[in-house]
Amino acid sequence: MPTVFIAVQCCQCSTMQVKQRNKSNKWTCVVCNQKQFVRQVFAQGPVVGDLRLFVQSSNMSR
Repeated sequence: MPTVFIAVQCCQCSTMQVKQRNKSNKWTCVVCNQKQFVRQVFAQGPVVGDLRLFVQSSNMSR
């Protein structure tokens, strides 16, 4: 099974982050340490570098 990366947004601090998709759909924000579920996937792909550019531009625009 190929590795899939997703771009998600924290519900508390609104920071976009790239995470590896897992079965449980739970993740922890590295900025505010909030544990949460994946509510919306903003982008996904097999290469983390493609998503990193999207996440960086989203975080710089807020």
